[in-house]
Amino acid sequence: MNVGSPGFRFLIISFMLVLSFGLSYIVSGRDSSIGSDTYSYQNFYYYFLHGSDYRISEPLFILLADAAAWFSNDHRLFFFLISFLSSFLLFFFSFKAYEALAPERNKRIGLFVGWFIALSLISPFFANGQVNLLRSALAVPFAFAGYLLFYQRRYTFAIVMASVAVMFHFTHLMFLPLLPLILLRRQYLLFAIVVLACCYALGITQGLFSSFSSLVEGIERFNYYAKYGGDVDGYRTGVRYDFLLFSLLFLFAFYYSSSRSNLLDFAFRIYAVSLTPFLLIGFIAYSDRLLFSAWLFIPFGLSCYLVYVCARGELVLAPVLCFFVMSVLWFTAYSGIMDYRVL
Repeated sequence: MNVGSPGFRFLIISFMLVLSFGLSYIVSGRDSSIGSDTYSYQNFYYYFLHGSDYRISEPLFILLADAAAWFSNDHRLFFFLISFLSSFLLFFFSFKAYEALAPERNKRIGLFVGWFIALSLISPFFANGQVNLLRSALAVPFAFAGYLLFYQRRYTFAIVMASVAVMFHFTHLMFLPLLPLILLRRQYLLFAIVVLACCYALGITQGLFSSFSSLVEGIERFNYYAKYGGDVDGYRTGVRYDFLLFSLLFLFAFYYSSSRSNLLDFAFRIYAVSLTPFLLIGFIAYSDRLLFSAWLFIPFGLSCYLVYVCARGELVLAPVLCFFVMSVLWFTAYSGIMDYRVL
């Protein structure tokens, strides 16, 4: 079969569907002790079924719960739908980005999909999205599509996709005004991110927010959110240098390769822009959740680079296949869904 043929494209999409179905089936049956938010989402579904109010109010997330409730009162169906949509849409939109931006797509698209899915499965951030940050995991694929469409200057569709992300998780509202940043010149974008990183590291942004907390409506609760979770044993608030240094490592790595192709250029831009919310308010508690989108995009950037450096993609298909199988095993073990010690 011709690699660039519609039949091969259909085969790849079918593979992503089957894989997402299998992963979702495994994830949906997890114990409530797996994932710090699993029990909370079980309670949400229970309260939803009985018509009780719950603190979650995102309309599309509620609509998804309503769809699950039509068929079953079992929360496992609800979890299955969340996992299936979040995983398949992330795989699919990444596939579409490669199709749209990579000139060599007819030759190496299968290689890209293999690398991307394998790297996603060994990513602790992907696993965390499947068992813990469920609303964010649903929102991120649409945010990714919004960035891609804006990068292609299809502004109306980009805003629609970004709005869908917000309807799954209101936190993504802060990403909407960041869409135009995707079109900045690479050097200017890097400079802006580095300046923000320096301000964050020096505590300047935290000081500015604290100073103006009583002047701007909605910011007056800054002190409450800044201290929220501070009493949790082993968790730190304030400036997180560990998160910052880890994130900057990939920022400079992606920038280094960004001039080599449109795809690598886009990978750098989407990662850089996704760091911005953390650099602005990353001193609040649980600030790693502000980085979830950026960290979830790391496998995309790495996959783009790996495909680029492979002069003859067919020579590395066997190692990719082995790595892919190990990634599936690692994902199920890391997320606590399977315990291979009892097998």
